[in-house]
This record gives sequence, structure tokens and C-alpha cells, in this order.
Amino acid sequence: MSKRIVALLGFSRMSNDVLAVRGGAFVLGMKNNIEFPDPPFDIELLDQAVKNLRSANADALDGGNMALAAQASAREVVISYFRLLAAYVEVKSAGDDAIFTSSGLIAKNSKPKPSADLPPPAFRKVFLGPISGQISFFIKALAGAYSYLVEYTIEGQEAGPWTQVRVTNVKSATTVSGLTPATVYVFRVRALGKNDYTDWSNSVTQRCI
Repeated sequence: MSKRIVALLGFSRMSNDVLAVRGGAFVLGMKNNIEFPDPPFDIELLDQAVKNLRSANADALDGGNMALAAQASAREVVISYFRLLAAYVEVKSAGDDAIFTSSGLIAKNSKPKPSADLPPPAFRKVFLGPISGQISFFIKALAGAYSYLVEYTIEGQEAGPWTQVRVTNVKSATTVSGLTPATVYVFRVRALGKNDYTDWSNSVTQRCI
């Protein structure tokens, strides 16, 4: 029997801001993930709970009692969903590190560095994909990072919106599809460490054909 991989939780020591970041990474990893086809609840519920926590965190900056109470309530909702979904991932991944990591969770025995100690990652190569409307890229592996978040948008539209792609395997190229030919796209990447994301990398551009 394969050894069960246990998720690193540690909510008692986790700030509300870090919980929102970790929850967001979990949502991004689980959405449309074919390795986890039957989660115990709709992932959109966790997504909305994380958004509510982010909003509550901003509202609580003034220290008002009602805002702090709302923040505490939003935190407990996220933790409740997080625990339930993490238990499902632990069982469903069946000891496979790659499958477990694709969920957006951190394994308890992993030792990623705090993101403050990590420099921004970088692209190794950004190039045209195999067919029209595709761009592919490699990310340089960054010691201490356990996943990467790539964003891309059309050049000149850097104010947003950006499209996000979560990457857990840097040994293979990642390809994005559905792009507009004869259009230049801007790509950037950041890494997720133990507690938070690094700063964004320098932007890289590639013209799509």
C-alpha cells in the first residue's frame, strides 16, 4: 500500500492574509483538475469563501469590532472547507506526489522556503506553440518553490485582466491555447513558497501566429 501524503495545514499559526493566499492556490489547483473529479463539494464554494476572507481582511484593517468579527467568521468558513477538501486530496492522490502537488496543497514533509527568502522566478524560454493560437513556455526551477503562477495578457493591456495558469511541473513545457494570431502577449511568473508568493518576474513578450 502506498504511503499517504499528508497536507501541511497549521491554521493556528497562519495569518488571515496567508490563509487567503493558500486558499487561492488550493482553488486554482483544484479547478478543472482531472485527478480530482468528485470533490466533496463544488470548488466554487471554497473560491467564494476565499474571496469573502480577502474582503473581510481589507475591511478589518480599521480594527472595528464588527469588521473583526466578520473576518473571524470568514476565516472559519475557509478553514472548514480547506480541511474537508484536503482530506479528500490526501486519499485521492494515493501517495502520488505529482498528483497531490497538482491540487495546490503543500505536503507536510516538504520544506519550501519562506517566500521572503525567494527571489522572483524567471522564464527559461517562451516560444510559439505547436499550432496557431498557442504559446508555450518553460520556467526555470527555483529551489524552495513548490509551484508557480503564470499570468498573461495582451501587450498594452497590462492594467488587466490577466489570465492565470498554475504550473507545478517545470521539466515540461506549458502551452496556453485560444490566443489571437498576430497579437503580442505579455507573460510574467511568480513562485509560491511556504507562506506567500514571491514578487513577479520581469515580463516577457511573445507574438502569437
